[in-house]
Amino acid sequence: SIFNRKRFQIIGNPSRKFPDLWERVLVEAGARVVKDRLVKGSNEEGKEPPEFVLVDEEPNLTLVSIATREKIRIVTTHWVEDCIVQRKIVAYDLDLHGYTPVEKPDE
Repeated sequence: SIFNRKRFQIIGNPSRKFPDLWERVLVEAGARVVKDRLVKGSNEEGKEPPEFVLVDEEPNLTLVSIATREKIRIVTTHWVEDCIVQRKIVAYDLDLHGYTPVEKPDE
């Protein structure tokens, strides 16, 4: 699978069906979609934070701050699409994928 059970949290406008649509896409590509992990934090027993946050618009400063602190990469749908097309997790290219990504977590 492309995402090999990596954890994603989806943050987007529910009225536009963004979370529902992209949850299906991510799961089909092998990801695990987690909910409310950023809000509750990674210290809650048995709940690891997401490794990626998929957003549908420019992330706000609070999200960027949390993601930076937790070493979570903020990604766009363009990045997810590129990963699916290339059948692997690709490097994040700001010019190609948009938004300012958080530094990649140590792997």
